[in-house]
Amino acid sequence: RYGDQIAISATVGNIDNGSVWVDLRRIGGDASSTLSISGTSYRIDHVVNDSLIGGITDQSLNFIVYAKDDAGNTVQTVTTAIGIDNEPPLISNATYSVSPALSSPNHNFVRVGDRLTFTVQLASSSSSIYDGQTVKINLTDLGQINPVVMNYSAGGNYSTSITVPTGSLNYEHLFTFTATDNAGNEKSATIQVPIDNAPPDVGPMGVNFLTDLAKTGAINVGDRLEFIIPVNDKDDGYCVLDLSMVGGSATTILNNYDPTLRRYYHVHDCASAPIENP
Repeated sequence: RYGDQIAISATVGNIDNGSVWVDLRRIGGDASSTLSISGTSYRIDHVVNDSLIGGITDQSLNFIVYAKDDAGNTVQTVTTAIGIDNEPPLISNATYSVSPALSSPNHNFVRVGDRLTFTVQLASSSSSIYDGQTVKINLTDLGQINPVVMNYSAGGNYSTSITVPTGSLNYEHLFTFTATDNAGNEKSATIQVPIDNAPPDVGPMGVNFLTDLAKTGAINVGDRLEFIIPVNDKDDGYCVLDLSMVGGSATTILNNYDPTLRRYYHVHDCASAPIENP
């Protein structure tokens, strides 16, 4: 297979000061790859690579060995057949989809609870599985310890789905997959996904009096309070504060974020609330 090392040897007599060579272009070598003396015979070791003539090889091959003496007399012989498969899977497309679909402005990234699907297309397996090709994807960063085998469907796609768990991914992330055939030839690539499954690190919240009219330490109408909410991983999000118990909105959106101190800051003047002494 691709990357394996093969050896070709030949016993040649009466060569004088001539040479022995073999054409290895079908497995990535030279047309005149020279065999060297090895004991009483000639030998060459070669690592199987892409074919240099006629595309890729996946068949049993014979190689022609040529010998020439110093007078120019040339003979040739054919090796025994050896099965060569240096045709790694060809990836034609690799992508992802997510449910619910991404949308702006509040769902720009794949997040916790989304159903994330990875899909890979291999050129030779469009109508049926060719050469025993399989695809595995590394989802360690989504909690899967071992590479996940992607399922082949009649449409020619290899795919797998996962519900996104809580984790530490933030913004763009590359997921690596590997396609392998029955000879062990491999081809790897990545799928880039905008994903954020790291929830904000919040709190504890601090509440302080800026004005305490009654000087009792209890919140009264007319008091001014400051709210300090530490958030270590804000990203491009926002904070919602429930101020309904002190005369404010139950969905007060905070945008006053200090990136240096990593916190939201909000000042509120207390008004009457629907519940006394909450």
